[in-house]
This record gives sequence, structure tokens and C-alpha cells, in this order.
Amino acid sequence: GNGKNRKQPIFVKDVVKATIMCIENKKTIGKRYILTSRKQITFNEFIDKIAQARKIHKTKIHIPIFLFLFASLFTKSITRTALIGITQDYDFSIDQTTKDLFEPINFEKGLKVAMKNLNF
Repeated sequence: GNGKNRKQPIFVKDVVKATIMCIENKKTIGKRYILTSRKQITFNEFIDKIAQARKIHKTKIHIPIFLFLFASLFTKSITRTALIGITQDYDFSIDQTTKDLFEPINFEKGLKVAMKNLNF
């Protein structure tokens, strides 16, 4: 794709934190929570920020989605559902999550924590 699709990545520690809070908190019974960061970023921004944090410069090559869709006819490792999912824009409300649980950290902060924890 063109890399302009918008995502709302979440830091893995926030997923763990939310899971534990839901297990331990009775007010979460029967409720559903969207676990994403509040801020949207494009897939291009996602890749660029990781590369920048690692001090790597790589040229991105955008491959048309129809080529992957065609390839999905011949392999089980690429599913049409996954391809459609990664090309869609996401704009989820996390109001219920922040009301009952907490405000997930944004991608930039999560990336800094991950880079530090991974000794990069």
C-alpha cells in the first residue's frame, strides 16, 4: 500500500496492564475495551519513527496491495483478511478505556521505553 493508512498502536505493557486491571476490577465485568493509543499515526510514520530511533535510514518501497492479494491466492502465509486489515484506517474511541482503566501511552513514549528496555 501507500503507507498513508492510519493506525493507533498500543504499547504491549499497556495491554498487560489493562488485562490485569480487568481481571482484578469487578466494574469491568461484561464490558469491552478498545486498547489502542489515542493518537493516530500513519504506517509510514510508524516505520519512520522506529528507523529514526534506531538511527537507520532505509528506503521504503510501497508494493501495491493487489500484488499481495494475488499472492494470497497461492500461499497460506498471506491472508486476504490480514491484508484488508492492514490497509484500513483506524479511528477508535478509547473513552471507555480511559474512564474505567487508564490512558494508554502514545507511540512515541512507548517506543522510547522499548528502545531503552531493549538496550538500543
